[in-house]
Formats: sequence, structure tokens, C-alpha cells
Amino acid sequence: MRRSIVILLITCLTILLGTSGAYAERKVALVIGNSDYQRIAGVGTASADASLLAETFRKSGFDEVTLRQNLTLSTMSDALTEFAVKANASDVAVFCYMGHGVELGGAQFLLPVDAALARDFDLPNEGISLNRVLGALKGAGRLRLVIVGASRDNTIAASMTRSTGSAASDRDQVNLPPNQDTVLAFASTAGHPALNAADGHSQFAIALAKFIGKPGVDLRRVLGMVRDEVMQSTNHRQSPYVYGVIKAENLELIR
Repeated sequence: MRRSIVILLITCLTILLGTSGAYAERKVALVIGNSDYQRIAGVGTASADASLLAETFRKSGFDEVTLRQNLTLSTMSDALTEFAVKANASDVAVFCYMGHGVELGGAQFLLPVDAALARDFDLPNEGISLNRVLGALKGAGRLRLVIVGASRDNTIAASMTRSTGSAASDRDQVNLPPNQDTVLAFASTAGHPALNAADGHSQFAIALAKFIGKPGVDLRRVLGMVRDEVMQSTNHRQSPYVYGVIKAENLELIR
């Protein structure tokens, strides 16, 4: 009788430990590539970059990766709303954008393909603010990563008619709270472009695809390696930049 109880306890303990070890964080990603702009110059590599990175996330073990191409303001807004629901039920949520971006007055916006941007005052109504993106990811349980593969030299903003009022409000300006495991990775530093390679991809996307999912390399090292790779391949003309804080226990969640 006593021997049977011992065997039963060992069996139960084995099952419990096996269940605990088998638990895997749920990881979801939304990847958007906007290349074919209707009223402003296109971004030739964005669609190819998005496809490359979506496949990279799939290969690195993400449970669900959604790839969307050439979205209008309406469809981009819908995609973000749908992703917020998925992020809320996940441990790790990644939003990856390749296309045009504009920074103005401390505010940052991603541009859908139907953006016209004749005036700077139109920007909050024709673009998707990074604060909205961050808000969509906030429900993820352990880690939120936003990747922005867009130039930050504001060549588009330079062509807009400037109004007397401010185009962006304080609520549009990105402020990442400390210690929230939210990371924002830009393709370049403020005021600088994101450069393309000869094979139809951006240097940033090539580096991300090379290092994301690399065995034994945590997120902090991945982003550092991406920065070093891009700087080397562009002869220091482009330097990716990262904002945010990650707890040590969550560094291994994307590898």
C-alpha cells in the first residue's frame, strides 16, 4: 500500500514537472509592408522586406504571423485593431513596419499608401501614430517589440505646406514608460535615412533576418548585432536605434 502511494506521488510529480517544462509563451506578430504609395514616392523594398521578416518570425517559432501589404489608412487601422485582440491573448507581441514614416514636432507616424500629406496639419489624420501602435500591443503579457523600418530624414515632411498651428499634439509624442518590457527599434537615428542593399532589401531588414532567431542569442544582443551589421554594411551612414527597457528574464523570449 505504502509502495503504491509512493509510486502515485512520483507519477503526479513527473506529470506536473512535465507540464511546467512544456509551457511555451504564445508569440504573435503583425508585419506590414507599404511600398506602393498612391500620392507620394513609393518605397521599393518595403513589401519584400516585410515578406522576408514575416518568414523570419515564422521560422523562429512564432505561433501566429500576419503579413499585410500596401494598406490604406482604413485597412491599416483595421489590421492594428485586429492585432490588438491577438496581442491581448499573447505573451509576446511584435509589430513590424516597413514603409514611409514621418516625425514632426516630436511625434512619429507611419504612413498608409493613400496618405497625401499636402499640409503638416493633415499628418495626425492621415498617418498612424506610434503611440497607437504601442497601445495596441500593451495587452501582451511579457514583451512588446515594435520595429520601424522607415527613414527618419523627413524628406516627406520637407515637402508639406507648413501651417501656423502645430500638426501634432502632446498625446502623439512617444514616451515609453520605464520597466515595461516595451522596446522600440528604429532602422536609423533621427534625421537619417534607411538605406537599401543591391538585392532589393533594406540593410535593416537583411540584418534583422540574419540575427532574429539565432540560437543562443537574446533580444538585447540581437538588436546590438543588427546595429553593428547595418553600420558596417553602410560604412556608418546608417545606425539603428533602440528605445526601451527589457527585464533580464524576458530577454530570451525572441531568439
